[in-house]
Amino acid sequence: MNGHDAMKGDVMQTIDAGDDCSEAELRLREATARKLLSEHSDWSDRRIAEAASISPKTVARMRSRVVGDGEPQKRIGRDGRARPVHPAAVREQVAEAIRRDPGASLRTIARLLQVSPETVRSVRTSMNVSVVDNHRSLPLPAALEVVYQRELPAPWRRDAALSSADSGEEFISWFDATLVDGNTCDRAGQVPLSRVYEIADEARRRASWWIALAETLEGRTRRRYSA
Repeated sequence: MNGHDAMKGDVMQTIDAGDDCSEAELRLREATARKLLSEHSDWSDRRIAEAASISPKTVARMRSRVVGDGEPQKRIGRDGRARPVHPAAVREQVAEAIRRDPGASLRTIARLLQVSPETVRSVRTSMNVSVVDNHRSLPLPAALEVVYQRELPAPWRRDAALSSADSGEEFISWFDATLVDGNTCDRAGQVPLSRVYEIADEARRRASWWIALAETLEGRTRRRYSA
């Protein structure tokens, strides 16, 4: 069976049983598909197939000959949304960008690679990578574990070493004001969907700042003992 016969068979499969389609009609539909491919190479096979009343497999066979090396990186489907032709390759590019800069925001990587922030989020989740994951995690002192369990008031409020230090009272007031508490799901539910990525990026930025503060504090101790 040659290529034309194969395409003809695909076309016939898309025609209803009661549709008496002539050879001329088949050629017309194929011609319509070729015209659409040449003028709208970024349309998906299914979109062109629907417009030309032929099968997507027929369009796929035509595409390599009509479009050639001019194949776009994305195709627009019947729903009007653009999707990558090779999604696995795109996801690998996203993964590589995340590995190069784990702290980059979703939107930064999305703009760089011209993909959606949701694609970046999906890849990052599958890689189990976050800003926090890229820093050394230490066990909390017992006093701070109590803080997170919320069974007792924050111990630093009664810490004589802190309160007697220069600017200690100022630090305690600031530390109290920045205390994070509550259920993350409850807070996430308060953010409208139109602002999810902006708030997520800001949350990661703040997380990075807190991690930097923790490492700076630990660095003071290391410098003291190495001196």
